[in-house]
Amino acid sequence: FVCFASSESAFRISQKPSNPTIVVLGVNSSQVTLVWRYTDAPGQYFVQFWRQKTGEKITQISTSKNGNAFDPSDTEEFVARLPATLILKSVKASENYTYSLFLLDSNAITKDTHAVSIKVVVPPEITIPPEPRPLLTIGKNYTLTCNASGDPLPKITWTKRWNPS
Repeated sequence: FVCFASSESAFRISQKPSNPTIVVLGVNSSQVTLVWRYTDAPGQYFVQFWRQKTGEKITQISTSKNGNAFDPSDTEEFVARLPATLILKSVKASENYTYSLFLLDSNAITKDTHAVSIKVVVPPEITIPPEPRPLLTIGKNYTLTCNASGDPLPKITWTKRWNPS
């Protein structure tokens, strides 16, 4: 007779951040927290954070071995915390990255992975306001100009404000 023992547990990601994660510039862009959780970590393992911008190569930005602190753990752009939290600092409009978490076994074989896209939106802002025109003549044509910026590009609408004196 031969006896075998096996484990049904699996080193896997059990909690994931929302995808996409929306960042509104000037509202929640100073600190964006991405939290993953994992289960059934073996005795020896790696947890890695990677990031990629569309059209560019994926780049490893931080790694942790066997539950020890991430390296690097604190940079100008992010803080990496145990067990698997990535805090993005001062997100800019150009930072539409995809961040990935990789779980690897002691042989550096990927056991699970999850990616989160960061979508940065810029609130609308009037860049060229219309010139004030206190008095308009009925029947005469006027050109009113107003420009705005934002991402996504804002829709400009005009309303007539009636304010009898």
